[in-house]
Amino acid sequence: MTQEIFPVQGAAVGLGLASVIAFAYAGRALKEFNRRVKATTATDEYVLLLTEPVKNDIKLIQVDKRTGEILTTMNIGKDREPQYSVDFIDRKVYYVSGSLLNDEISCFQIK
Repeated sequence: MTQEIFPVQGAAVGLGLASVIAFAYAGRALKEFNRRVKATTATDEYVLLLTEPVKNDIKLIQVDKRTGEILTTMNIGKDREPQYSVDFIDRKVYYVSGSLLNDEISCFQIK
C-alpha cells in the first residue's frame, strides 16, 4: 500500500510545483503587460508612447497612427514612471514632476 501512495504524492507535489512556477510566470507577465500599458495612451488618431532615444533622456511622443509621423515630443527627463494625465477634449497632457515636497505640473499641447 505504501508504495502506491508515493507515486500519487509525487505527482501531486510535481503538479503543485508546476502551478507555483506558472503562477510566478503569469505574475511577471502581467507586471510587464501593465508596464507597457502604462507607457502608452491611444485614440483613433494617435498614440502617446514613452521612449528613451538616449539613456536618461525620456520623452513622451505623440505619433499619428495613419502616417507614423511624430506630431509632438514632450521631454520628461529621467522620470521612468511619469505621472501624467491626458485631456482628450482640449488635447493637452498634464505631467507632474518633482518630489513630494516640490511637485511641478507642466502642460503640453498635443496636435
